[in-house]
Amino acid sequence: MARLCSRALQNNIEPEHCHALIAAHRLVPPDSANLAEHWPYPVKLYTLGRFNLVKDGQPLRFEGKPQRKPLELLKALIALGGRDVRDEHLSAILWPDAAGDAARSAFSTTLARLRKLLGGDDTVVVQDGRVSLDPRYCWLDTWALEARIAAIEHAPVTVGAVAPVLGLYRGAFLEQETDAAWVLPTRERLRSRFLRFLTSEARRLGAAGHREQAVTLYLQGLEIDPLIEDFYRGLMTAYSELGRQAEALTTFERCRRLLAKSLGVQPSAETRALAERLRHS
Repeated sequence: MARLCSRALQNNIEPEHCHALIAAHRLVPPDSANLAEHWPYPVKLYTLGRFNLVKDGQPLRFEGKPQRKPLELLKALIALGGRDVRDEHLSAILWPDAAGDAARSAFSTTLARLRKLLGGDDTVVVQDGRVSLDPRYCWLDTWALEARIAAIEHAPVTVGAVAPVLGLYRGAFLEQETDAAWVLPTRERLRSRFLRFLTSEARRLGAAGHREQAVTLYLQGLEIDPLIEDFYRGLMTAYSELGRQAEALTTFERCRRLLAKSLGVQPSAETRALAERLRHS
């Protein structure tokens, strides 16, 4: 039944009836639907470009005193991967100045509050001192992003396959957490992973003759990091293959001006050589 509901939801067939079946029978997502956003997970967590907690289909609104510590615990758990995170590591982040017993007590209290906030003990599992969000009940956009990227990279190139990834990466990981050092490694890792994916897929699309789609991905990459020359070179090549020579050369000029203004350097020899070839073509 879970597999049937998943297929129906994926194709937008009787979604309300499927949701009712899932709730009535307490179905968990089958492996084929794991990390798919269409499944009505009790908890959905959005961390890319914003932080949003959706519980039973409704964004969670906090009335009265904010749940600051439970939310900090949740964010730290996600930043450390969301799976098999040592409770001692989490305690060191949240209570760096607390002694051992005091830190353990604070952790236990905050964990209980977090489970209550998310809707039950099933959402956060602790086993042998390791803390995990249960993927049967919690959907996480970072998990979904990396799973989709891996699936696309190992599949034949297809127009439109990249769209769900673009929809997931809405910005930097926990971008509002500007002072939290423990956020930075995950933020940079996901950003770099996404940019490498854009480069790879744009090249694959261009090689398969889908140059307009490649242009879209190169432009998307430049919106995120306008100093990456790979995107400029790819964009120049795609424009040239589309017969849009003026746009290709304008792209080089944009690259040259931006690198000079931001870094005080000229484009690399490879980028300059490409521009010369385009001028003489």
